[in-house]
Amino acid sequence: MTTLHPTLTLIEQRISANRFDDSHSLADAEIARLVQLATRAPTAYNLQNWRFIAVRTPAAKARLRALAQDQAKVQEAAVCFIVCGVLADPEALAERLQPFVDGGFMPAAMAQG
Repeated sequence: MTTLHPTLTLIEQRISANRFDDSHSLADAEIARLVQLATRAPTAYNLQNWRFIAVRTPAAKARLRALAQDQAKVQEAAVCFIVCGVLADPEALAERLQPFVDGGFMPAAMAQG
């Protein structure tokens, strides 16, 4: 029998939550902490090109549910996050990639392009 690395075991046991206590709420500080933790995920070239929208009010969650194939969990969860990808500013991209050029990981022409 093969023993998996603990991280692989956790990944294999991952589930998607589908039931929520609709009376539960999260404080602004808790939501901010969740966003802070989510931004720790790695991105290509360390761009962190995402934005988070915390959908909290019953009216907003009802509108989102209508757009999410009528999934009840959208309304039942204390907060639903919409994660949006944002393209990096092309004017700033070369500067942000410069450490990779300086480290020899990327040709200068690639960073400029």
